[in-house]
Amino acid sequence: MRNTLIFLGILLVALIASLFYLLDHAPQENVTSGFQDYLGVGGDFELINQDGVTENTNIYNNKYKLIYFGFTFCPSICPTELQKIAGVMQDLPTDIAKQIQPMFVTLDPERDTAWSLREYLELFNADIKGYTGTVEQIEAVKDIYKIYSSKVFEEGSAEYTIDHSSYIYFLSPDMKLLNLYKIQDDEDAIMQSVQSLIKERT
Repeated sequence: MRNTLIFLGILLVALIASLFYLLDHAPQENVTSGFQDYLGVGGDFELINQDGVTENTNIYNNKYKLIYFGFTFCPSICPTELQKIAGVMQDLPTDIAKQIQPMFVTLDPERDTAWSLREYLELFNADIKGYTGTVEQIEAVKDIYKIYSSKVFEEGSAEYTIDHSSYIYFLSPDMKLLNLYKIQDDEDAIMQSVQSLIKERT
């Protein structure tokens, strides 16, 4: 009897562990397929691009978008995620890559000018469009994309960093959310997902 109970206990633990594994490793397309409908994430916005020109993203409504929200003073996470986008754009087949417009929107408009964005993004991929604007404009875009960000000041100093949510957004030509890529998603996984989603829609 005792051995039976031990066996049943082990079996139960194994089943629970399997369930958590399946939930954690479910394809992101399935996990996020209803994200747009549930939260209303996504949409066009009008900001100042890296050339200092006010631009509405509806001019790219014939293209898919890969968008990341961050700031140029970010020490590690933002450069890593932008490098992923640059790598994806470089490694995608040409016919797929030309259908995508990569974008970077600052969460630090007080320090990230159009010129500083231009210099920064040239370190990654010249095709990435950078956007800044007034604090109010950036707050409005944050609301559209459900972005969290907050200044974190160094003790006794006016210097600050920014704590923020970190996702790469993949959007359809009409700016509807197709998928979210987390920090844990590597370049190859993002590339495979992007290709699959575009092919499904063509």
